[in-house]
Amino acid sequence: MRTYSWFLEPMNAHTNAVFAREFSEENFCRGLRDKDGSSHNLWRCPGELIARFRNSSRELGISFFVYCREGNGALRLFTPPKSRSKTKRSNAA
Repeated sequence: MRTYSWFLEPMNAHTNAVFAREFSEENFCRGLRDKDGSSHNLWRCPGELIARFRNSSRELGISFFVYCREGNGALRLFTPPKSRSKTKRSNAA
């Protein structure tokens, strides 16, 4: 079974303050390196909260990147899958 760890990287001080209120200090991870060797200061986040933050990002005025790691593997930027259109265009004339 695959296990994933999820992390949020705040893009500004306001977002960092929001995450600091939401998570305990032990969830703050300094200097985690991604697969390219770049260092990041990230908040460990339960996967189920990511959608909540994404959906309320405009309302809360927050901006962040999402990273994930499979097991003890390399940290990588997470790009959500593109949503499919609910309606298909008709090619009929």
